[in-house]
Amino acid sequence: MTTKKDQIFQAIISHINKAGLLKNLTIAEIARLADVGKGTVYEYFSSKDEVICETIIYILESIMAETLFEIPTNTQFSTILIKHIEAMLKVSQKYANIDLMLMTDGISSTLEAAYKQKLLQKVIEIKKKYTDYLKTLISIGVKENIIIDIPDQYLIFIVGNIIMTGVSYYYHELPQEARNEKEHINRIYQTIIKLLS
Repeated sequence: MTTKKDQIFQAIISHINKAGLLKNLTIAEIARLADVGKGTVYEYFSSKDEVICETIIYILESIMAETLFEIPTNTQFSTILIKHIEAMLKVSQKYANIDLMLMTDGISSTLEAAYKQKLLQKVIEIKKKYTDYLKTLISIGVKENIIIDIPDQYLIFIVGNIIMTGVSYYYHELPQEARNEKEHINRIYQTIIKLLS
């Protein structure tokens, strides 16, 4: 069952996907988009900044839940990495403009300091979780002799950026007629292999 709070989150996500902008969003507009009363928004959130901050945290946690799935013990490195890249493409489509907003500071620049700090802490926590996940994934490649050795934190961070930038490029730079998901996933995969070999 969808709660009113989820309804508010979904309304803002829909707004981000369509418009990509949050600067001029008001509590009244959020209530209208969510099809709830303005008072209902204030039952859950104290300000527009809190609504936006909590929505972004909700999105980031959803992305992690949908892309950092448990790695089965006998799965091949190529299979699990490709599955992860596919999942990243899927969530990038689901949350159409969130990657651009995060990359360009389009969210935190609009927030009060306390919410900016809360969002920054969540991003740091998620980056660590993502780096740990990639390290586990890469260790499978090492066991299979596809990758020479577990890279340092810097290279693991670069691998994550290759995946995220490759996904963002696919949806925001590549013309619709030039898109081939399978080819693009393979291109991201091969770039990672070249970097780590």
